[in-house]
Amino acid sequence: MIIHINGMPGVGKLTVAQHLAASLGARLIDNHRIIDAATTCTDHGTPEYLDALDQITAVIFNKLEKLPQKDIFIFTNALAAELPEDIERLNKFARFAHLRGVPFVPVVLTCSAEQNRLRMMQPSRAAKGKLMDIKILDRLMDYTILHLHDHANAIILDTTDLSPEQASTVIEKHVTSIKE
Repeated sequence: MIIHINGMPGVGKLTVAQHLAASLGARLIDNHRIIDAATTCTDHGTPEYLDALDQITAVIFNKLEKLPQKDIFIFTNALAAELPEDIERLNKFARFAHLRGVPFVPVVLTCSAEQNRLRMMQPSRAAKGKLMDIKILDRLMDYTILHLHDHANAIILDTTDLSPEQASTVIEKHVTSIKE
């Protein structure tokens, strides 16, 4: 199974994914590991950066492809519906699941703008090199988070009033109900 968690920066993707991975015994591939590797050798947002993201993701897919089919992988991302390169990135995750012959579960986490801003200011984000600039978050909120409404396995979860553990439990119930 491939679980893809998408949402705005600060919505809680990594924290929820960590709880979910622990509960499901899944491998977690956080988007910041890929982004950090890409930005060590390119400038963020450039064509070279996008190419680096693709190359790093391809290496990861190649390595994961060799693991048992029963293994569950959780990926996190912040992909926007307005950006063709983001649409293509999401499609790559869906294709990877198809090639593995496993279900693809697109998850979108949301929360209120006020809650998102509060979460963005958590000190733990700074230690991980994550975005903490509210002005940038406000600009990003002009975009629509990419989701697959028509995908049979899709779930959109508002985490405004949920703890990471509660959100993880909701997602776990959803993914365990999906037939292989």
